[in-house]
Amino acid sequence: MKTEQRLSFGKRSFTLIELLVVIAIIAILAGMLLPALGRARNTARSIQCRSQQKQLYLAAMLYAADYKEWFPGIYKRDVRVDAVGTSAPYRQYLGMSQLRCQQFFSCPAARFIMTDNFNWLSLRYSGFVGGANNYTPMNLKMFGRGGTKSPPTSKVLAFADNSEAHPSGCGCGAYGFFRTTGCITTPKAGTDPQGGTAFRHNGSMNFVTLAGNADSIKGYNGMDSTTFYNRLQMTSPSYWALYKAGGRPSDSTGYTDI
Repeated sequence: MKTEQRLSFGKRSFTLIELLVVIAIIAILAGMLLPALGRARNTARSIQCRSQQKQLYLAAMLYAADYKEWFPGIYKRDVRVDAVGTSAPYRQYLGMSQLRCQQFFSCPAARFIMTDNFNWLSLRYSGFVGGANNYTPMNLKMFGRGGTKSPPTSKVLAFADNSEAHPSGCGCGAYGFFRTTGCITTPKAGTDPQGGTAFRHNGSMNFVTLAGNADSIKGYNGMDSTTFYNRLQMTSPSYWALYKAGGRPSDSTGYTDI
């Protein structure tokens, strides 16, 4: 009899209630685990983004070392998909194909709406340093002399996450540079679908200074220029950027589009 009882007990199946309890426990554990996995994934993407910016910075410094300390910028059509040879310093110094260079100028966390061509890049260099539209390129020797007109390189933004700027937004994405705070803080708007800001890493933006320091700051949609540079603890380009026509933005001699 005891043997029969043991056999009968050994064959006992789960009841419906027991199965539901097990399923509920698994669901609870999954609910606790998935957010943690999501945060870990976002952190990994942020680390990768910062690493790419750092490598872009190192490529820029290699270029500067070979070209009398000039920062590579738009005047070299550097990140254009059709750029070739010495007209593509980032590709040249990173040793990358056109497609790989395009991917390298793209943050892994960016989900841009405008992905029709190479122009819309989510990682960009400073047009204030590299030259863009109305701004003349800067030489590294122009920094570190003292005062707001020649701040140390640690107080100058070189590379940063960027927003998906509207096509009429000063060409923020056209050559992989930014030359207004709006290129970073304000997504494309108007009649087009709303894009994203540069603050895509849990509300933070990654950046690298002209001295090579990699860091991040918290921000929000529409942040004004003064608040932005205060959070960065950097000198606004309005004091040191040079217009092609002469003068600086702070001199009120030309455009005021910082």
